[in-house]
Amino acid sequence: MKLTNPFAGMLAGRTALFASIITFTAFFLASCAKSPPPQSEPDYTAYLFASFRGNGEDGLHLAYSRDGLNWIALNNDNAVLTPDAGTKLMRDPTLIRGPESFHMVWTTGWEDKGIGIAHSDDLVTWSEQQFVPVMSSYPAAKNAWAPEIYYDETEQEFVIFWASTLAGKYPQTEAQADKGWDHRIYATRTKDFAGFTPTTLFYQPDFNVIDANITALDSGYVMLVKDETRYPAAKRLHTAFSDNINGPWRFTESSFSPDSLWVEGPTTLKVKDGFLVYYDAYMTHRFGAMFTRDFIHFEDRTPQLNLPAGTRHGSAIPITEEELQTLLNAWGDDTTHWSADSLKSVCSGVPLTCKLGGGTGNYRVAVSGTLSSDIYAESRRKMFTPAVASDMPANPGSSTAYFAVNVRDPEGQPIQDVSEPSTDGLNLTFMQPLNTISSIEVTPMRNSRSLFIIGDSTVCDQTPQWSKASEDRYTGWGQLLPAWLAPSMTVINYADSGEGTEAFSVPDGVLWQKMAGQIQPDDWVLIQLGHNDKKTPKSVYVSRLTGLLETIQGKGAHPVVISPMIRNHNISLTQQHNYGDLVVRDVLPEITTSVNVPYIDLMSLSHDWATRLGQAEAQTYFVDDDQTHSNEHGAGIFAQFIADEISRKQSDLASYLRVSQHDKAEK
Repeated sequence: MKLTNPFAGMLAGRTALFASIITFTAFFLASCAKSPPPQSEPDYTAYLFASFRGNGEDGLHLAYSRDGLNWIALNNDNAVLTPDAGTKLMRDPTLIRGPESFHMVWTTGWEDKGIGIAHSDDLVTWSEQQFVPVMSSYPAAKNAWAPEIYYDETEQEFVIFWASTLAGKYPQTEAQADKGWDHRIYATRTKDFAGFTPTTLFYQPDFNVIDANITALDSGYVMLVKDETRYPAAKRLHTAFSDNINGPWRFTESSFSPDSLWVEGPTTLKVKDGFLVYYDAYMTHRFGAMFTRDFIHFEDRTPQLNLPAGTRHGSAIPITEEELQTLLNAWGDDTTHWSADSLKSVCSGVPLTCKLGGGTGNYRVAVSGTLSSDIYAESRRKMFTPAVASDMPANPGSSTAYFAVNVRDPEGQPIQDVSEPSTDGLNLTFMQPLNTISSIEVTPMRNSRSLFIIGDSTVCDQTPQWSKASEDRYTGWGQLLPAWLAPSMTVINYADSGEGTEAFSVPDGVLWQKMAGQIQPDDWVLIQLGHNDKKTPKSVYVSRLTGLLETIQGKGAHPVVISPMIRNHNISLTQQHNYGDLVVRDVLPEITTSVNVPYIDLMSLSHDWATRLGQAEAQTYFVDDDQTHSNEHGAGIFAQFIADEISRKQSDLASYLRVSQHDKAEK
């Protein structure tokens, strides 16, 4: 007789039930582990920008900012990490904050088939650099460029993606590429940076694509990419959207970067109320920035952007105050910080003058407080005026004004004897009381972009004359022009009273010799000469000015010729500045056309302005009965003319104006 267990069926059912419960519990716990509850973000008070210089041979450069637009280099803009992976370059560094530490990836070489990776707990001390041969399984691969890294919270793993060319893979677009460099985006994933998933094709938009950058949105993702097509040239930035980080991606045909620029290296930083998108305008050796809330509508913020000169393709992240102080303790920022209390020892008088010391050179200045009036530097150079600074909030309470100051000795006209003595170091003058200024920060600027000015007494930095009313102060338009320029451009005014083409002639002109060695590639030089060439024959004038322009161009800098403003004599335009066979208004267009230099006809602009006003009213913009030299109000009018013409002509110099052409159009 076979005995059976009467509970066998029940036990089997319970076993199955228990197994189901265990399976569900394991699934539930795994799901919980995979999707941890959201955690509040740290209290971020600053931002960190990681970038490279030159070809990336010296390594990682860092800068910090409080607002995402004005950046201060750490370690005197020297590298803080030397490359030691692959062929030992450190280009295109992408820095992110992971769940437990910071991680960075970068391009190690132009033709390396792998990328560099390193890690840090504090952004100061870094792990041993790791070379990961991400394209080694693709024999036709030629490179691995501009890697980016993104932490996928859902999968709790890092997605690393980059651009690579596979020779012969896409023959149609390869024919449109620079020397066959025809890229697509590839990717790998890792949880621990020890093991990596096999490399796969990540994005194939049927055109040559590089420099992908991914940002999570409230719903889905946006990827920024560069269309790298060379024939016909594209070289601009686009967006693509997806509901899933793995795609598919919906490409936006219209680009959001400026049509006039070839750009690369987009990187995104979350800031208050939206995002800043930075890009490397590599043909003009300058960075740009756009603000967006939705990656559909973009606002140009380039005029307000002030990154260390030479910054190349990088990335930016938010950091805490503790993290910033750790970086400052390790590397320093070469900035002198003046608090409200410490300013009491260096600021005095009416108008309020702050003597901040330091040697000659260029300085980046940040003034914080309730800023409601003009700020001057050195010999009454106007550096900031609320009427021009569109980057200031409508309510100026607790604002910060940024500008760049050139300090030299003497601080006014370079060679003229002046009655008012200069003061050593950086000096700022305010039209408001000290208790409205909360702090001043002064940072030396190395290798900054400069705008030189060549001219005469109608252009130069006249003496302060603070004891006189503004309508009685002799003022050159070059003395006020700095207020129209963004803080990434330093104005250096070499205009001098009584001087003409002889003083600036190449190579022996006394003023040319003083400034020639300072002009660097991609600097700009504004030139107004003619007032004091009454006895100069036309042939000599043409020879001197042409030689000056060609020499400046030979230095890789960019000259702009400006016709001299009128004398308020109530005469026709054709009678202005006629000296024998030298008719300045006729000869300047001929010279500038012959050497392909921009030309601003200030003579015509000022004549039309004076005609509209009438001679008597126009004279109120000149000093007393002097019909040649403007007062401060008149110099402001002429400086505005210059700024408007720079903006209208839309040269690269226009992007350094505080009010961009885009902003003017919006208004």
